[in-house]
Amino acid sequence: MELTILLSKVFGIYLLIGGVSIWLRKSYFTPILGAFAHDPLMRMVVATLEIVGGLFIILTHNVWTSAAASLVSLMGWLLFVEGTAYMFMSNKNVERMYKKLDVRAWYTFGGIGALLIGLYLTAYGFGWLS
Repeated sequence: MELTILLSKVFGIYLLIGGVSIWLRKSYFTPILGAFAHDPLMRMVVATLEIVGGLFIILTHNVWTSAAASLVSLMGWLLFVEGTAYMFMSNKNVERMYKKLDVRAWYTFGGIGALLIGLYLTAYGFGWLS
């Protein structure tokens, strides 16, 4: 339970910051994400960090007993799966994937979704939910 609270705070605050920044600064993120598909070294670094971070969460917090615990565990699995996919995907496949996701609606949906999940996890972690 203590680990769920700590990870809820960490992920919650991160998602609040990330969600608001993506939602408000789409033009800043668009070229970064576009360049990511063409930079194998950056993709390998990101993949490695995602795999290691995901494994830390999976191995220490594979808990599915509450909504907050499930969200934290799901994020660990998503990090691991995404990082593993980046290690095996070709540049062309990553580029195709990003072209499909590079639409205004995705940034809006992703930013608002991250903001809402971040609000929930932050509120849970800091005990603001009764």
